[in-house]
Amino acid sequence: SHIKMNLLKDGVPHRIDMHLKKNKPKGVAVNGIPIRRASELFGVINVVFFSPEDLNLIKNGPGERRRFIDLELCQLNKLYVHSLSQYNKIVLQRNKLLKDISFRPEYEEMLDIWDEQMISYGCEIIRVRRDFISQLNQLIQDIHFHLSGKREELVLRYFPNTSEDELGDALKKSRFQDKKQKTTLVGPHRDDIGFYVNKIDIRKFGSQGQQRTAALSLKLAEIELVKKL
Repeated sequence: SHIKMNLLKDGVPHRIDMHLKKNKPKGVAVNGIPIRRASELFGVINVVFFSPEDLNLIKNGPGERRRFIDLELCQLNKLYVHSLSQYNKIVLQRNKLLKDISFRPEYEEMLDIWDEQMISYGCEIIRVRRDFISQLNQLIQDIHFHLSGKREELVLRYFPNTSEDELGDALKKSRFQDKKQKTTLVGPHRDDIGFYVNKIDIRKFGSQGQQRTAALSLKLAEIELVKKL
C-alpha cells in the first residue's frame, strides 16, 4: 500500500509518502527525501487520532496511559522525543546488565554509569509529563463538565513512580531488589495518571460509562491543547 499526504504548514507545502511492502521495512519520505526513522515525522504534522480502543484508556493498564502521554508529547516537544528514546534504551541496557550480573558479579560497578544517565533523562521526562498533565487539566474540566450534562467535575492527577528529586536515591534503594528480580523497578517507565470524577477514582470505582466519557473528554482536551500550542 501507499499512503500520501499533502499539507500546508506556516505557508510551506509538504508531502509525506509512506510505502508498506511485503517482507520489507516500511519506507517513509518527506518532500521526496527518505527518512530513516518514522519518529522524524514528529512536528511535521500534528494528529489527534480517535479509535474505539481509546474508550478503554482509563480501565486498561498504566502502560496504555503512558503511551497516550508519550505519543502526544512526542508530537509537541522534539526534546522529549530525544529524552524518551535515550531513556528507553538505557532501561533496556540496564535490564540486560542486571541479568548478566547474576553470572558476572564484577559487572555491578557498571550500573553506576547507567544510573547516572537514567537520572539525567528520567528527570526531564518526569518534569515534562507533569507540565503536560497540568496543561490538560486547565482544558479538560470545562469540556467534561459540559459533556456530562454539567453533573461531573473531572480532575487528572499525575502519579510519577518517583519524583525528579528522589530518582537517584530511589535507584540506589532499589538496586538490591532490581538485581534479585533482574529488572529496573523504579523510574518514569512505571508512571501512571489518575482520573477523579467528583473526587472519586474512576479507574477503580467508576462505571464503564463514566470511564468512556472521561476518555472522550481527554481526547477532546488533547485537540484543544494541540491547537493552543
